[in-house]
Amino acid sequence: MREIEKFFTENDPSSEVILQKVINLGVDFLGREWKNTDKSQVNVKKILGGQSNHIFYVTSSNSAKEYLLRIHRQEDAHVFTDTILFSIFSEYLEKSENRFPNTIP
Repeated sequence: MREIEKFFTENDPSSEVILQKVINLGVDFLGREWKNTDKSQVNVKKILGGQSNHIFYVTSSNSAKEYLLRIHRQEDAHVFTDTILFSIFSEYLEKSENRFPNTIP
């Protein structure tokens, strides 16, 4: 088990350490909106159903952009393929949402 996977599976999503970690990830990858975010403004929800990955939905009550955090459990070659498929699927959903508003929950 990788260190990051162990960290997220051994701690509750609402714990102080997880909240601080997702704020730091937000700052590192999404920018300044997350820099001014307090732990009391953050919500982390584990998305259930994934068999090979851990997925968390991270939101904030301030203006910081929400994001999905996906922790891969596969070997690196599988991660690359999975990332490509996830990107294609995301683009497809975005296009579908534009053509058929309010049809994707």
